[in-house]
Amino acid sequence: ATDGLFDNLWEEQLLELVEEALEDGRQDADVAEELALMLATVSHDNALDRNFRSPWAVEAAAAGVLPAMERMMPKGGKLDDCTVVVGIVQAV
Repeated sequence: ATDGLFDNLWEEQLLELVEEALEDGRQDADVAEELALMLATVSHDNALDRNFRSPWAVEAAAAGVLPAMERMMPKGGKLDDCTVVVGIVQAV
């Protein structure tokens, strides 16, 4: 995935979405496509949410690039390109 995904999704969210997509046991190309679309959509939704405490906002606050008041409670996503490719690998 591009940085647009990782700027707007926490690792825990990412794992939750992957587990949810695979919970019914399907592991085929359709699931990979659905998961890629779901990850990109959730990332985009988070990027538009001004109240979402995103990984990008937290990192920007830690780097000191946000105004002082925003550094205390960083929030907001980052609009950016978001490309996701999901592959399902099965051992034979």
